[in-house]
Amino acid sequence: MPAAATECEETSLTVASQQQHMIFELGERKDREIVVLDEEIMIRSKCEPHKYIIFTKNRRAQFTGLFTLLDVQQKELNRKTRPVAFRRQIGDGYYISVTDGVMCVDICKFFIQYGLQSGDEKPTRIGMGLRLDKWAELFDSIIPLIHHQ
Repeated sequence: MPAAATECEETSLTVASQQQHMIFELGERKDREIVVLDEEIMIRSKCEPHKYIIFTKNRRAQFTGLFTLLDVQQKELNRKTRPVAFRRQIGDGYYISVTDGVMCVDICKFFIQYGLQSGDEKPTRIGMGLRLDKWAELFDSIIPLIHHQ
């Protein structure tokens, strides 16, 4: 069955609806893709296949619970009104962070090296950053559409 595509001019966002999932393209260059399945949501880079994040039900629930706080933190980062150093675990070794000097919302998997204590986590290459404009588009336009379905 062919996919039906609709364009939303306000957010430069393409929605393709297929049998059990939706695909959203994020940003002006449409270089990020959000794939919504029944049980998972994946955000991935079209240009760099190793850059992706999969939200299982648990991670999705943790992520959703942090939306408002994350939005406040990224706005403070954008305004540069105060130092920002925000990091929260969203399950299974994945963290989401907003930090001074890096103008993005970063979602990354971490690991603990053998023999080290909790708190000494090191990042892996799994994950990605969303620039603040892409975060705003995700937060303001795409997440409401996903929750509406």
